[in-house]
Amino acid sequence: MDSSVISSSVSRFVFAGPLSTARASGADVPLTSFVSGLERQRARQGDVPSAWQSGEQLPLESLGVMGDAIVRAPTLGSALRCFVHGIPLVQSNTTLTMKVHDDKVRVGYRILDPDIWPRRADAELTLAVIHSVCMRFGMDRQALLDVGFEHAQDRGTHSVERYNRTGAHCDESENYLVFPARFLGLPRPDAESVPMHSVPRDVTAPDRQLASHLRHLPVSRRVRQVILQRIGQGSIGQTEIACELGMSERTLRRALAAEDTCFHEIREDCRRSMALALLKRPTLSQSDVAFSLGYSDQTAFSRAFSRWFGEPPSRHSEAR
Repeated sequence: MDSSVISSSVSRFVFAGPLSTARASGADVPLTSFVSGLERQRARQGDVPSAWQSGEQLPLESLGVMGDAIVRAPTLGSALRCFVHGIPLVQSNTTLTMKVHDDKVRVGYRILDPDIWPRRADAELTLAVIHSVCMRFGMDRQALLDVGFEHAQDRGTHSVERYNRTGAHCDESENYLVFPARFLGLPRPDAESVPMHSVPRDVTAPDRQLASHLRHLPVSRRVRQVILQRIGQGSIGQTEIACELGMSERTLRRALAAEDTCFHEIREDCRRSMALALLKRPTLSQSDVAFSLGYSDQTAFSRAFSRWFGEPPSRHSEAR
């Protein structure tokens, strides 16, 4: 997979093998086209959760370097970390998180592009790929504790529930899977058949390989990804972002200048996209959105929004 074809300003989906709804080979596909194709297929699915089944059948090899790292990971926990860290190599403007709390694991997925909606099938397919990784390491299908979707309940969601024999929460803040944390220690299924002398001593090799590829992405793209991941979760100041990328602020400024951009421009673009996405959620007030985007108060956010779009955020809130 050639990550250089991914644009930082246009949402893209990149894969290296066949996919039932968008066939390509080592090519990049606009994420809008990919998602709309999935939606058309989902509309024809009847009582069969086609997007979910497509996700389970997707060869991990089609995910390029990330898929290779997942396959070689020594445990399920390591494989899922590879998925979380490697998602920028597969989709732009996307976040994948993994949190462990009260002996439960929650893997969450979002596309942070307000122009891509509806995207029900995409969410179902992606969660299914994650679920297939879990089952590849030996987790039983029935071990899922919870499934959540951003979209509303519909016939397709009911199909997913019947297929997995589990309930699904809808109208959530993100798409997610929840399962017991004890499964994170499950070993790679072929580990026992591999001779000890051929097992790498460094079990972090897949993670390091991914990190190496991620470091070769444009710095502006890496900055954008970290900001999108941290929005609503922590500070999105230049100091914090530079630290997370392992750079000094001075090095970060120079690297971005070499790509003819700056930190302020990238952060404003991320805030602009996220503002539209968050304002579509009826459960969030304008003050909630302002806080999530790192503004000190609702007034500061309202001024920025009016500067971006020529109208106040209340216009978008009223249209929900």
